[in-house]
This record gives sequence, C-alpha cells and structure tokens, in this order.
Amino acid sequence: MSSEFFIPAPEGQVPSAEGYFGAFGGKFIPEVLVATVDEVAVEYEKAKADPAFVAEFEDLLVNYTGRPSALAGALEVGKELGKDGLIIVNLSGRGDKDMDTAARYFGLHDAAEGESK
Repeated sequence: MSSEFFIPAPEGQVPSAEGYFGAFGGKFIPEVLVATVDEVAVEYEKAKADPAFVAEFEDLLVNYTGRPSALAGALEVGKELGKDGLIIVNLSGRGDKDMDTAARYFGLHDAAEGESK
C-alpha cells in the first residue's frame, strides 16, 4: 500500500489488544481506514496553511482551552507556599472525574464508600 502517512509495522510485530506497538509505539490503524486517515492528514496540512484557520485556532488556545491564567495563578501560589508546598493543577478538563481517578491511583480514595481518605 502506498501512502505518505502510512508506515507499515515491522515484519513480525503485531499490535497489543489496545492497538499499540510497544509502550510508546504508534496506534494500529486497520488498512481499510488508511485512506481516510490520509485524507484527514492532508486537510489538516491545508488548514495549517490557512491564515484564518491559524488565527481562529490560536484564539481558541488562548481564550478557551489554553488559558494561561490558571497556570500563572498556580505559580504565584507556589511562590507563597515555598519549596515544600504542594499544588495540584488540573489541565485536562473534567476535574471532578480526573481528581477522583488520581485519588484512586494514589490510594487516597475508598472505592466502596466513595470517600477520600
């Protein structure tokens, strides 16, 4: 198969059950979807060359998703707390869900009772 964006897996390698090659490997894309993925990649390259798209994208990063004020505030609080202080900054969206996942990961949440320790 010929594709600018498709690199076949090395011979003998198969993806994991989740579709990945190794801990940091690329995601397996079924051959039937390669042409579609190529189309998306080509359109994305066109969009990146469009000044109107770039301007709107940069505006969204600053004013919607990438609001630097959250990090700036954390840095200021960090200065006040000193080197032994602890700050948790959620950068991924649904903070209610993410904090629960982190609490479970660090053993700070009792799943049966739904309460933090």
